[in-house]
Amino acid sequence: MAGEFTSLNETIDPQNPPVYKRGDRVKLEFVSNPSKWIRASQIAIIEYRLEKNKDITIIRADYWGDETITFEVEVTSTDALLTERMIIGLILAANPVYFLLVHKPAIAEAPARIAEKVQNIVEWAPLTMAGIAVIAFLILTRK
Repeated sequence: MAGEFTSLNETIDPQNPPVYKRGDRVKLEFVSNPSKWIRASQIAIIEYRLEKNKDITIIRADYWGDETITFEVEVTSTDALLTERMIIGLILAANPVYFLLVHKPAIAEAPARIAEKVQNIVEWAPLTMAGIAVIAFLILTRK
């Protein structure tokens, strides 16, 4: 697995993501600002902030995609129990406060999660409305 790029989406069991070992590489894509200048500045700040982190090293950062930043990261610590989500968290934590940065697969998954939540709410809506109607009726008829 050393030297290869893997993704959490490619693992067999997403409930138990792989723990990366020293020398493993991960390629992550984020959505960012449309301006190449802003993305270049953003990468410089993130790289500077992550220089002090002994667990990962940014091998390459690319801002030439359309509104995207791609990081190629290598795990450099044998003590860290790093998963892809933890590496994403390190990058997002190093991101400057007022700069947009969202992990790209999270954007693709968001509409499905929102649709699922809306469906759950819609299923309970008739019961909720009936309960409110009964309570309102009892309050209005109480003397």
